[in-house]
Amino acid sequence: MAKLNDTQLMILSAASQRRDFSIYPLPKSVKRGDGPKLLKKLLSLHMIEEIEAIGDAPVWRVHEDGYNVTLILADEGFRVLGVEREAVKASKQKQPAKNTSPAPRPAVPTAQRTDTKQAAMIALLQRTKGTTIDELAQTTGWQKHSVHGVMSGVLRKKLGLNIVSEAGPHGRTYRIVAAA
Repeated sequence: MAKLNDTQLMILSAASQRRDFSIYPLPKSVKRGDGPKLLKKLLSLHMIEEIEAIGDAPVWRVHEDGYNVTLILADEGFRVLGVEREAVKASKQKQPAKNTSPAPRPAVPTAQRTDTKQAAMIALLQRTKGTTIDELAQTTGWQKHSVHGVMSGVLRKKLGLNIVSEAGPHGRTYRIVAAA
């Protein structure tokens, strides 16, 4: 196991106490300019991980596919701290009221196979109630950041599907809606 300095441990500890396990904001004790170096080290040790930045989440970098990426505490970070990962609660952010009338669901492209993980993701996203990242990750066997990447890069950009994200009483849900 890699030896972490006090500053790195403080960054991990602060993230473990947040509802969304975000690395941001960094503790005030982190010297200006040292943040990126410390975060790159924690990334290389798999203590933190990159996920798609949703809403007004702080941006770590812009992915080559064009979506914003932020940092959260990874399983290895929890293990090093000796803390159990708690269920992620609903986001603190309030989303503007959305039209709750059911929208017609777009058809899956006819040339698409139905026995793939991508097809399984689309099927879950087409449900009226939508789906969560946890459900998508469990269905595909992928990590959450991979699910975000496929939604952004393949489903949104390559297939042109209109995927919306909504905060609800049981967490964030994603679903496909008809293009406006």
